[in-house]
Amino acid sequence: MKRKTIVDLIAAAVVIVLAIAISNLMASSKTNPERINKTVRKTITVMPFSAGEISFELPVYGKLTPIKKSELYAEVNGILLPTSKDFLEGVSFKKGETLLHIDDTEAKATLMSQKSNYLNAISKVLPDVKLDFPADYDKWKTYLEKLDLHQNTPQPPEASEKKAELYLTSQGVYSAYYNLKTSEARQAKYTVRAPYNGIVTESNIKPGTLVRPGQKIGEFVALGDYELEVYISDRYLEFIKTGNTVILKAPKGEQEWQGRISRINHSIDSETQTVGVYIRVSGKDLRDGMYLNGKLSGIHFDNTMAIPRKLVFDNNYIYTIKNDSSIVKSQIDVIEFLEGEAIISGLEPDEILVYDNIAGAYPGMIVNTKPAK
Repeated sequence: MKRKTIVDLIAAAVVIVLAIAISNLMASSKTNPERINKTVRKTITVMPFSAGEISFELPVYGKLTPIKKSELYAEVNGILLPTSKDFLEGVSFKKGETLLHIDDTEAKATLMSQKSNYLNAISKVLPDVKLDFPADYDKWKTYLEKLDLHQNTPQPPEASEKKAELYLTSQGVYSAYYNLKTSEARQAKYTVRAPYNGIVTESNIKPGTLVRPGQKIGEFVALGDYELEVYISDRYLEFIKTGNTVILKAPKGEQEWQGRISRINHSIDSETQTVGVYIRVSGKDLRDGMYLNGKLSGIHFDNTMAIPRKLVFDNNYIYTIKNDSSIVKSQIDVIEFLEGEAIISGLEPDEILVYDNIAGAYPGMIVNTKPAK
């Protein structure tokens, strides 16, 4: 029994020794793999800077305002009376129709009093005029007979000589006349009439309310004729002329209108270096306050190139290639950003532009290049 145990122990020891030997042998046979330190270059598309003349349509954007637009303010006080048409937003009036009528009872009474004073002043001087200035008598008598209390007073006849004029002045005839005309002018302000065919776009009062001098009553505009105010850089002034045609359309919609440049502001905004350009346009579907897009044609620049807009970053920088392999950050002059394109200048003819939008690109990055198709 003891002999069998000893044999088993010897056998186990031999197995362990063999395992250790085999493990050491395998470890000694392993070799460390050789590390390969190789940089992978990106391949990018490039294109040489090719300057030439670029013609394009300059996009513009602005808001419509009516050619004829009246802000109405009260010049007299009184109660607003009802009229045949309500002065409300959306109500149209023809030229000469009554927009508003303010109670003028007191003003009429004052006016009739002034007319009476004027008639009396003339009647009193007629006998003396007949004796002292017979050349003026007939025309003053005819003038007096034609005066109508319910019509505006015409201008008095001209005196035949200075002496007659001084006499009429001393008798208060002319002062009575001008007092009367003042009352007539004031009385006319109680009725506001449409200055042209148009529509009410703002109404601030209703019949029965008290109107005060200086109070804004509303706004009245003529339909059909509008002006679009846009602002362009002063660099384009040489290409913009009055009378130039501009195609306009709403931001949402397919309808187009043809406008013409009616005037150009002479002053340049000192902060933005832009100039106001005014485009006149007509159409039944146009509205006050409507925004329109347009394109000004006939604009061109020499020594420029059109590139994809996405290649420009930080407003006026692009990537170029130097020494056929490294990326460089280059400053450019951006003439205009268009839809999907940028018109640029400021590079030498032999400079190579990076024509790809490379993620993670940086100055000094080594790349492989291929020409753009």
